[in-house]
Amino acid sequence: MEQKTENPVVLGSTGLVGRHLLDVLLSDPEVVLVKCPVRRSSGRVHPKLLEIVVDFSRPGDYPDAFAGDTVFSCFGTNITQTRNRKQWRYTDVDLVLKTAALCREKGARALAVVSSIGASPGAGSFYLRLKGEMEEGLKAAGFDKLLIIRPSFLLGRREKIRWHEEPARWVMQFFGLFMWGKAAGFKAIHASVVARAMVRLMKEEPDGHKIITSATLRKKGKLNHSAS
Repeated sequence: MEQKTENPVVLGSTGLVGRHLLDVLLSDPEVVLVKCPVRRSSGRVHPKLLEIVVDFSRPGDYPDAFAGDTVFSCFGTNITQTRNRKQWRYTDVDLVLKTAALCREKGARALAVVSSIGASPGAGSFYLRLKGEMEEGLKAAGFDKLLIIRPSFLLGRREKIRWHEEPARWVMQFFGLFMWGKAAGFKAIHASVVARAMVRLMKEEPDGHKIITSATLRKKGKLNHSAS
């Protein structure tokens, strides 16, 4: 069935993908109100935007902030933002699962979550292990539709430049020119493309749990994309 996105909740709306996702949803004529639980106000003003400042250490104290028909979860951090692995796990796993559960309790039946290419509970990388654990937790959260978004290296302007990622960004963009066939799935992808694809896939995909590859995101996120 086609998923209504009249009153979506965007989690992580101030991050790289979240900001682009907000742009897409606010310009969508089907959307009535976008609800964004945030740590602090972004200062953005729009007639269809409702930011609600919450304490994410106690998200359950703000149940109405998580009420909507659809959820887009874009939480995430990295080692440059916190060198505390316990805090990293809280942001990338625990907070994602807690807020998703709150949204489900308030009636949301569909969720799209940003994960990563290579995510697996058994991965050697701590980051990819966390993403894999998060995915497994969401599969048991009771959503009728769960879209696990696995982009490759993300491109786009961040609020805080991750200097350690800059060399990798240039390398990925250069070698992306020579990636074809199966290797094309590893090309770096712009966050705006991921955001457009997430909204389209939420509307088009049938119920069930599905992993969305970076190649699919690139196809669905084209500006001139047609469902046909």
